[in-house]
Amino acid sequence: MSKPLSFNLKRIAVGAILYFLCLGLGVLLNAIVDRNGNMFYAPAFSAIFSGILYFQYLLKKPFFGLITLTSGLVSFFFLTSGHFWATILPYWLFALLADGMAMSGQYQSDWKNNFSFVFFSLTTTGPILFMWLAPKAYETMLLERGKDMTYVNRVMVAQDWQTILFFWTLTLLGAILGIWLGKTLQVSHFKKKN
Repeated sequence: MSKPLSFNLKRIAVGAILYFLCLGLGVLLNAIVDRNGNMFYAPAFSAIFSGILYFQYLLKKPFFGLITLTSGLVSFFFLTSGHFWATILPYWLFALLADGMAMSGQYQSDWKNNFSFVFFSLTTTGPILFMWLAPKAYETMLLERGKDMTYVNRVMVAQDWQTILFFWTLTLLGAILGIWLGKTLQVSHFKKKN
C-alpha cells in the first residue's frame, strides 16, 4: 500500500517541477513580448507549454487529486516566495475543476479532457484577477514590497471590457494551442509505443 502512495507522491513532485518549468517558459515569453512587468500574457504562453505536460499526465494512470495537488504544490512555491495569498487561489480552484471534469469522463473522454485543460490553463490567472478584483489591495501590496507609484502605474492592467475580453480570449487561444500540442505529442507517444 505504501509503494503506490510513494509512487504517486513522486509523480506529483515531478509533475510540479515540470509544470513550474512550463510556467517559467510562459513568464519568459511574457517578458519578451511585454516589458510592463505584469503577467498579462503569461497565462496564455504557459498554457501552450502546459498542454504538452497535461496530456502526457493523462496517459499514465491518472487519479483524482493528481492535477489539483500538482498545481497546489506550485502555488505553495509562489506563496512562500512572497506572492499575495489571493493570487494562488486560482491554482487550487481551477485545478480542482480540471480534476473533476477529467474524472467525470474517467480521464478517457476526449472533450472532457479538453475542457479540463481549459480549466487548468486558468490556474495562472491569479495576479491579473487580483489586480482587477482588488486593485487598491494590489497597489498597497506592491508599495509595501518597496515599489514606487511609477512602477505600480506601469504594471496595473486596465479594467475596461476590451482589455478583459482580450485577456480571456488570449488565454483561451493559448489553451487551444496547448491542447493541440498536447494531443499531437500524445498521439506520437502512442505510435512510438506500438
